[in-house]
Amino acid sequence: MGQAFRSRQPTSPAEKQEMQDTFKQTSKGFLATDDLTFRIFEEYFDGLIASKQFNPGSEILILDGIPRRRSQAEWLEAKIEILKVVELVCDRDIILDRIQSRAMKEGRADDTLEVVRTRLEVYEQELDSLVQFYSDGRLGKIHSDQTAPKVLQDILGHLLA
Repeated sequence: MGQAFRSRQPTSPAEKQEMQDTFKQTSKGFLATDDLTFRIFEEYFDGLIASKQFNPGSEILILDGIPRRRSQAEWLEAKIEILKVVELVCDRDIILDRIQSRAMKEGRADDTLEVVRTRLEVYEQELDSLVQFYSDGRLGKIHSDQTAPKVLQDILGHLLA
């Protein structure tokens, strides 16, 4: 979802202001509003279908970055069938190291140590209600502090189980 937000081109002055306000919030580590998240997701999702990159009748779509809070999970449930959910679990220091490395490689100004710490705090505040929402057996916790091939194997194992 992050790429969908970053590549979004506003279609009106009001939307441009909304995107600027959102960038100010997200660049501090806070989440975008649900309303904007829902609109961007719907446009992204509809675009995948219209461009024939995704056929909801016969294909499975893997989402990354949504839902980030329970209200988003509830909204998604009304829109699409959620078959499985993966929570990547990792030591905070490893996360900080990885994101700092990404910031250097990609030149992302929103990946400062302070912003990342805030982002993690916000994530942790929202996590319990999401875990509870998906406590019906769809949630798989994957330890992402392993090698990339092992993490992939564990994710696929959960998704295909």
